[in-house]
Amino acid sequence: KVSFFFTAMDDAQNYYADVPKQKIVWTTENGANYPVVIQDENRPTRIIPNDLDLISESIGYDGDYVYLNFVVEGEISAGTVAPMAINIYSVGFYQTLISRTIPVYVLEHAQLAPTLNFPVTGLLDVDKDYDEVKTADTSYYSKRNYLYARFKKSVLDEKKLDRAILVFGTALGTECKPLNLQAADISSYINVAFVDRSFDVK
Repeated sequence: KVSFFFTAMDDAQNYYADVPKQKIVWTTENGANYPVVIQDENRPTRIIPNDLDLISESIGYDGDYVYLNFVVEGEISAGTVAPMAINIYSVGFYQTLISRTIPVYVLEHAQLAPTLNFPVTGLLDVDKDYDEVKTADTSYYSKRNYLYARFKKSVLDEKKLDRAILVFGTALGTECKPLNLQAADISSYINVAFVDRSFDVK
């Protein structure tokens, strides 16, 4: 049995990636190797804190869960309480075939959120006023400059997101109510498709 997937990039840096179904190890010991890795452009002239400066993003899929990984230049961290500067790591999931300018889901992680009663983190449903999708079974762990996240693929299927545009980003939360976010670094996948492509050799 031969399994395969495609990736492509055009002259405008628009990226297409198949995300193949494969075994993914979810462990805090040695991290995990995901099949699709996007290197983020390092912009030394931009003033971005190292703990929010994305240098690569990865995605994997095992048939049950979608796995995501942020890699930053410094170290994954919570930010500060005083002054309030909460580090936020997020991924927006956009539909590709419908002209919609906002994401369907946002995966959001902020280590200080529970301490400061910050707006909810997890996989958030944009159409339901950013309520957390409890059935997504979202979980995270970080190790040095790596942040790993995973959630159930079935929640994407509910909204026909087998193919989606993923936009990774980091931001600073400077106020809780009303929520005030300052974007730090943004990177994106274009046209991600979750697939299981294979054929048998006889």
